[in-house]
Amino acid sequence: KDESDSVVNQRDLLDDFIRKTPELSGCEVLEFCDDGRSGTNFDRPAIRQLLEQARRGCIHCIVVKDFSRFGRNYIEVGDYLEQIFPAWGIRFISVNDHFDSNQYFGMTGGIDIAFRNLMHDIYSRDLSEKVRSARIAGAKKGYYQSPYAFYGYVKDKADKHRLLPDKEAARVVRLIFDLAESGASSADIAKRLN
Repeated sequence: KDESDSVVNQRDLLDDFIRKTPELSGCEVLEFCDDGRSGTNFDRPAIRQLLEQARRGCIHCIVVKDFSRFGRNYIEVGDYLEQIFPAWGIRFISVNDHFDSNQYFGMTGGIDIAFRNLMHDIYSRDLSEKVRSARIAGAKKGYYQSPYAFYGYVKDKADKHRLLPDKEAARVVRLIFDLAESGASSADIAKRLN
C-alpha cells in the first residue's frame, strides 16, 4: 500500500528536526506509523507497539509532528504527557507545538498545551459528527455509500453513489431468482451454482 502524503511529509519534517537537534542526531530512530487510522483513541497497532516498548524502557524520547499525531483524546494525551511519560523517564517532543517536556521538568505544560489538546479532541468529535450527518443526508437522497458494489452490480463510473447492473453477473443473478421462485432451497441453489 502506498503511504499517504501526510505520512511522507511528517517523516520529512521529523527527520529534519532530528538531524538538526544535536542531542538527537546520533540516536537510533524507530518509526511507528498508523497511516489511515483515527487518532481519537489509543487502540491503534503502532501506538500500542510504541507504548509497549516505552513501558519496557526501550524508548527514551518520542518525537511527533504535533500532539494530534500522538492522540486526539485530550484526557489520555494529558495523562501521558503529565504523568506516565515523566514516570517512565521519557522525553516527549511535539515539533509544531514547540513543546519539549525537558523544558517542563517537574511541572505541567501549562494551559496552552492543555488547550491545544482539548482543541484536537473537539475537532475530532466535530468532524465525526459532520461525516455522520453527511452520510445520513446521502442515504436520505438514495445515494449508495459503500466503497464496493455487492454481487450483481457495479458502481457507475460517472457517479460513485449509483449502482448499475453488472452485465456479466446478471445471468447468474437471474438463475438464482428463477431457482428460488421455482421453490429451490438456498442449499439447492448453492449446490447448483457450485
